[in-house]
Amino acid sequence: MGRIRAVGEPETSEAGGDGQGVSSSSGPDVESGVAAYEEVHERQQRLKKAVKDAAAFGPSAKKPAQPGSVLYQVFEVQALLGAVAGGLAAFNLIWPSDEPSVARLLGMWSIWMWTIPSLRARQCPQEEKEALNYAFLLVPITNILIPFAVKSFSAIYVADVAITLALYKWKVWK
Repeated sequence: MGRIRAVGEPETSEAGGDGQGVSSSSGPDVESGVAAYEEVHERQQRLKKAVKDAAAFGPSAKKPAQPGSVLYQVFEVQALLGAVAGGLAAFNLIWPSDEPSVARLLGMWSIWMWTIPSLRARQCPQEEKEALNYAFLLVPITNILIPFAVKSFSAIYVADVAITLALYKWKVWK
């Protein structure tokens, strides 16, 4: 009978009685394996280059969006739209419902999800960055604790805005 062969092992025909077998294919399988390996390696190199190129365009801790750049303005508009849309959703003006809804929940969290991260992605004075860092830590705590006292999406949204503005007043608008 034939023996079980490993994946990629060439097929053999048991011509002699010694069980060693004679390889029926040697060159094409090896060449196709090498070609496949080279293709995978080339794809990995292209992917690494694409990731490196993409990182050059986005903000990072070392290279945030510079004032006056288009990206800086995009982050400011995104922060404003996030706050406005979140307020409209939290106050039940977008997709109104009598019951709690995903839209109202997202509206309640919009300051933390959109506004604060958008403002933090810009290059700004250290005081503003510190205020936004504090806000990023305090807003989720507020969003978790306030519902024990008040079950209102709009109240939580107003508290988030108040916390963010109070931190700006304390750190930035001295």
